[in-house]
Amino acid sequence: MANNDPFCGWTYDVSDEIPQKRLICAKCKRPQTVCLCRSFPASPVSIANSVIVLQHPLEENRSLATVPLLKACLPSNKLTVIRDNSFQPSHFADFEDILRSRNTVLVYPSKNAVQLLTLERNDPKNLVFLDGTWRQVKQMYGHSYCLHHLKKVVIDIGERSEYIIRKQPMKKGLSTLESVAHSLAYFEDDPSIKEVLLQPLRLLCQHQIDHGGDPVRYSDDSEDEQEDLNH
Repeated sequence: MANNDPFCGWTYDVSDEIPQKRLICAKCKRPQTVCLCRSFPASPVSIANSVIVLQHPLEENRSLATVPLLKACLPSNKLTVIRDNSFQPSHFADFEDILRSRNTVLVYPSKNAVQLLTLERNDPKNLVFLDGTWRQVKQMYGHSYCLHHLKKVVIDIGERSEYIIRKQPMKKGLSTLESVAHSLAYFEDDPSIKEVLLQPLRLLCQHQIDHGGDPVRYSDDSEDEQEDLNH
């Protein structure tokens, strides 16, 4: 259910480049004209599985990043975001146990990755995602040896990404939010979760296009930029 509260909480932002004051939403941190709050669920989505996002430091301040949308939709005790260029078991409490768990999977399209829909749904999973540009993600994975032994999962939904304001490196590539949405919908056995999580992404893209952004266009014969997936 969308959040229909007319008052999100506003603060003023004064930019050196934009001399006039802009109202900034205290919740989604976006200008009033592109506020996303009406697309967020009224309460966090209840889930049994845990989401761990390993984020490249440069991704944190991107205005079109999707992880902040996840934070607005998922319970704080089920979503962990850690920022660094590489990762070790000591990065945060319980990470070493997560890495050792047989119920931990890494959503990463390596050559030995298995299809999401082939995995069992009998126990709650620790779902690990790498967040950044494709180049950053490959570097983070390559430098994070503690991730190499994890079971790799690839998501093939047979359609283009809905994140149409940022080009994906592969024809079937997905944003971090979309990857989380499809994974949770499967493991929670609840397709409605995907729709709830995708609503903010769709509104973000629509706002960007309405304000002059160009949607990404792919030709049928465009080539993937995916390469060197040897792990």
